[in-house]
Amino acid sequence: MAPGEEVLSALSSQSPASIYPRFALPGSGSGLYGYSSGTSFASPQVAGAAALVWAAKPTATATEVAQIIEQTASGRGAWNSTLGYGVLDVAAAVSAALGSSAPDELPSLRARSALAMKIKRSKSRVHIGARLSSLMPAISPARRLVRLQAKQGRRWLTIASARTDVSGRVSWAVRPTGGQRLRVRYLGASDLMSVSSRFVRVAGPQLPARKLAGHAHVHGHHS
Repeated sequence: MAPGEEVLSALSSQSPASIYPRFALPGSGSGLYGYSSGTSFASPQVAGAAALVWAAKPTATATEVAQIIEQTASGRGAWNSTLGYGVLDVAAAVSAALGSSAPDELPSLRARSALAMKIKRSKSRVHIGARLSSLMPAISPARRLVRLQAKQGRRWLTIASARTDVSGRVSWAVRPTGGQRLRVRYLGASDLMSVSSRFVRVAGPQLPARKLAGHAHVHGHHS
């Protein structure tokens, strides 16, 4: 179940906000919280789940604790190379250790999102700026992977991508294209819904989308 991607966890007060943006945690009156990825964030989550399972069933061996966590995760005991045993379900693991049924699931906290796109043209470049917004203050738009896409026939092709900054902003600079339609797309996450900006048609010499990708310069968090 590790490494994890975009895990919500407690943050050190010494951590730089530019790298670890702060997030409001509903119900919490103190402490710093934020999202990040990797074993440093995922492993403590699993360790905490193991401690709760062991507390619920003190006679369990280490192997039995691991089996309970694996069997109650989203993969239901099945392992794969992408998610391992899946996403932790601590309530189900503790209930299994107690020999009872898991409580009813709480409604998921998933915010609606908005994505605005602006274009400015210079002599040799088209400068594209976008801002991702969350319509729920507790869910931050920071560090979200946003894609710049160009219309090629009936398909939207991704020509560049970058992560948003603390305020949800991201920008690119591309060569102008004749009649090319561009948009910005966020694919969504468990806490923030997917959204696309309105497309904008850009005038200039024609370039296929695949070549346009080679001329996109990212400003902000590279991905």
